[in-house]
Amino acid sequence: MRSSDDARKPVLLLVSLFLAGLLVSGLLLGMLLGKQTILKPISGGKVEPANAPLINPLKNSYIPLEGPWIVAIQPGHWKVEELPDELRRLRNSTGAEYDGLKEADINLRIAQLLVELVKAEGWTALLVPATVPPGLQADAFISIHADYGNGVHREGFKLSPPFRPSPASRRLATALETAFLQAAAEQKRPNGLSSIPQREHGSLAPDLWGSMGPPPKSPTLATVNMRGYFGFNYRRFEHSMSPYTPAVLIELGYLTNPTDRMRLTQFPAGYAKIILEGLRNYFREHHQRNEAFLTPPHYPWVEVTLPLAADSNGGKGAPVRVSPDPTGSLLWTLEPGTILLPVDEAGEWYEVFIRAKFATGWIRKVDTRPTTDPRWPLPGEVPNPSSSTAQ
Repeated sequence: MRSSDDARKPVLLLVSLFLAGLLVSGLLLGMLLGKQTILKPISGGKVEPANAPLINPLKNSYIPLEGPWIVAIQPGHWKVEELPDELRRLRNSTGAEYDGLKEADINLRIAQLLVELVKAEGWTALLVPATVPPGLQADAFISIHADYGNGVHREGFKLSPPFRPSPASRRLATALETAFLQAAAEQKRPNGLSSIPQREHGSLAPDLWGSMGPPPKSPTLATVNMRGYFGFNYRRFEHSMSPYTPAVLIELGYLTNPTDRMRLTQFPAGYAKIILEGLRNYFREHHQRNEAFLTPPHYPWVEVTLPLAADSNGGKGAPVRVSPDPTGSLLWTLEPGTILLPVDEAGEWYEVFIRAKFATGWIRKVDTRPTTDPRWPLPGEVPNPSSSTAQ
């Protein structure tokens, strides 16, 4: 006959195992949470882990920001070797190099100068490595890069918001481009007057541009790699910004161009100052912390149909043009049934990503109809060819 103590032993054993399981689960959860890197406002150029309301674990949820403007500044390719497993194919993408000069070093120097200028405005500055904290929220996200050209003749800056840009990203891109163009125009004034000071003190260079002036706008267009940049690609990667963060990627100049190379190496403060001017104008004239302004558009998958009206292609398929204009140069003709995902729109036109061409073009909305095709990846979800911004 079993005693009452013997009868209780199995129950006590089960209770002990249950409590031990809870303890182990709690420890594991604490370890996992402790490994999440959360950026806080930096001091003296350092980025420190901390608990701060800048990381949104629910990436597709809108959470309003408060306090001073938050500017996330990413030097392209910085700490790229630390990218997580989902981006491991890019760990060797260390950026452009030319004659011993490394793009990553230039990007970091200009980003550090910009951080100091942003802090001097009373705003919050975040220096962001290649690994973007999941759901990073900011009032502006600037990814800084330098380019590599075939030959020495390509010169100047170019910039772009992401695919499917929010109204905020569009305005931010326009403000930054305007600042670059204005700096170049004012440098050419015969009386030498400019609203952008040519002399700085302290840690900045004593002369912002020397005798060469600010960079011109590059005649080349923004690439798919720029617009589909992984740090912007919240639809695919966990380590990417929040959809509600206005973002722009800037290619400041070409390492392969001797004039750009001199600007980038000898006058980095000039670039930082122009970007700051663009941010000032954006925050003063455009920025709003409301969901509608910060929300990117959603476009349905579309399927190419037979054109509803005669076109220059002879009615053999739907024309894709270089611009949203029926007189724009014809790029390709797409067969009916071709599945596309629009990445932008203008009036009665969609800009669509052509996977086979790794390029975009414009197609009339009337030449498409909504559909679904999960076999196709989104723009940016195919292996990018190597470039300075492919990271």
